Amino acid sequence: MKRAIILFALFVPFFASAQLQSPNPEAGETFVQKIVGPFTDITNDTGGPGQSYDLTYLDNPDWDAESFNYSLVSVASTPNGKSFAGADVAIQTTGQQTYYSYGASLEYHGGVENNLVVAYSDTEEYFPFPFDIGASSEDTFAGEYGAAGITVYRTGNVTAECLSSGTLGLPGPVYYEDVYRIQMAEVLVDSTFLGTYEI
Repeated sequence: MKRAIILFALFVPFFASAQLQSPNPEAGETFVQKIVGPFTDITNDTGGPGQSYDLTYLDNPDWDAESFNYSLVSVASTPNGKSFAGADVAIQTTGQQTYYSYGASLEYHGGVENNLVVAYSDTEEYFPFPFDIGASSEDTFAGEYGAAGITVYRTGNVTAECLSSGTLGLPGPVYYEDVYRIQMAEVLVDSTFLGTYEI
C-alpha cells in the first residue's frame, strides 16, 4: 500500500528562480505539528509559481486535532547518535527521534521510537536541492533493525514531484510566502524469515 504525502516545504529560495533550495536548520529550533483528519484537496493549483494554498479553515475544534511539539537537537546529544553519524540534525518529540541531513538533498537516516533503533545503511533521499517546479525524483533505500529478537530487513522507494510554489495560509491566520508544494509517495517493505509486510 502506498502512502501519499503532500509536503509543504517552508524553505525560502536563495535565487529568484522557482526552485527549492537547501535549508540550514539548527539545533535549538522548535515547531508544532498538528494532525487533522482528511481535508479538502487543493483543487485551485494550476502548477508553477504564484499559487495560493488556503488551509486557514483547518482549525476546526470538532476535528480533534492532535498537536505534537518537536525540537531540533544535535545528533551527538541523542542517546543513539552514533548510529546516525551521517545525519546533520535530529528532530525529537516524546519517545522519538528522527535523523536528517541537508545538502545536495533532503535525506532521512532513520529514527528511534520507544528504544527501537532503525538506522538506514542506504539513506532515503526525499528530493534533491535545488528542486525545480516540474521536476521529479525517485530513490530506493535500505536498512535493518531488530525487533523481539528477529532481524527485520527494510527496503523501499520514494518518489517526489515539485508541483508549484506560492503562499500558504494556515489557521490563525498565518501566511507564509515562497512555499513549495511537493507530492510524495513512499513504499516501505519489511521482511523477516516469517514473510514480508508492505506499508
